[in-house]
Amino acid sequence: MRRTITINILWLVLEKIISIALIFYAEGLIARILDPVDYGKWIYSINLVLLLSSLSLIVGAEVLVPMLSKHKKLSSLLLFNTFIIRLIFGFFSFTCTLIYAYFFVTDNVLKELLSALALVLVLNEPFGVVTNYFQSRVNILPVTIVRVMALGIRALVVTFILKWALTIGCIPWARVLESVTSAIGLSLLYYFYRGKFFFHFSKAISKILFFRGLLLWPSLMMMYFFQRIDRFFIEHYLSFDYLALYGISVQIIEQATLLFGMVIQSIAPIFIFNRISGAERFEKLNRIIMLMIVLSTMCIILGYFLVPFFIQLVYGGGYDGAIEITIGLLPSLLFFSIDMVLTQYFYAKNRGDILIYKWVGMVVVTCLNYWLCLDVFQLKSAVLIFNINYFIMLIITFLLFRRYIYEN
Repeated sequence: MRRTITINILWLVLEKIISIALIFYAEGLIARILDPVDYGKWIYSINLVLLLSSLSLIVGAEVLVPMLSKHKKLSSLLLFNTFIIRLIFGFFSFTCTLIYAYFFVTDNVLKELLSALALVLVLNEPFGVVTNYFQSRVNILPVTIVRVMALGIRALVVTFILKWALTIGCIPWARVLESVTSAIGLSLLYYFYRGKFFFHFSKAISKILFFRGLLLWPSLMMMYFFQRIDRFFIEHYLSFDYLALYGISVQIIEQATLLFGMVIQSIAPIFIFNRISGAERFEKLNRIIMLMIVLSTMCIILGYFLVPFFIQLVYGGGYDGAIEITIGLLPSLLFFSIDMVLTQYFYAKNRGDILIYKWVGMVVVTCLNYWLCLDVFQLKSAVLIFNINYFIMLIITFLLFRRYIYEN
């Protein structure tokens, strides 16, 4: 079993290395195509769409993966019914995005970017059920291949946009074609491994999935709000120019956190979500936390030395200001990695609803911190606020863990 987990993690790390190369290749080209102001608008649009995508997270991986791990014989039924629910809410978030773009946005560039990016909301979450299936089977290699192919399409499209000097309105279609490729690839992958598609809607199963998801939905929405709200404060109090630099820095940090998430999600189906005793689960908790502390510390040290070279290589000299910001954000990786391990235990114990306290608290704290620092104290940097927010997030998670998991 350890060999399976190790191989799974190695494939995830390999995929992440290739993905990072493709993602930053594409983003570097976009940054060179656009001036800092327009690139700031691109960052703003991407994060607004990601924020609105929380409306489609009604039955996320946090609900589906534990159920698939425990009820393997019902996997086809769980996957199809989750797909239908996610598709309905995907169209809902797509509609909300278009309404916002056409009735509340006055900037024509932003309107054009948001209108095209809205299409990914209909594709990403519904077809993500296939990814969740392979996560529950601790066999992520097939999914990594599809992900890399989709990212390759994104990079290829951006290359053509640069070569033919196309307008900014063409850039979002790189993301749309990436989502289309991923949806087709995941569908073929599921058919190859399962032999057929399963189409059976169950009102009873859908009801269970919906109400379990509904308990976590507010938490996930608040989590997405917490992760994205900083861009809107920065645009409001500073400028699109600073948002472009800050967006590059946060994008680098997010790629590291995605790596942490992949490692933990590879371990979770066996060490956390599986049917084991409480004593075994807590023993494994300590081991996983130590692993993530080591991994995050290594990332911080490497980042300190490699970030300047990386940003100059990928984005060019026009974005050197992002170097100092990125190095300043590195400590947040340690807080995030520990927090994510503890968070998985709430899902394993079906107490994900408790996390609503955490995310509501973090939204309030985050808004208050950005208002105080950027408006009242007139700070011209968001680095300190970012690290403080993630440290407070870890403290809140630890207190909730002691109260609702450890003491019980």
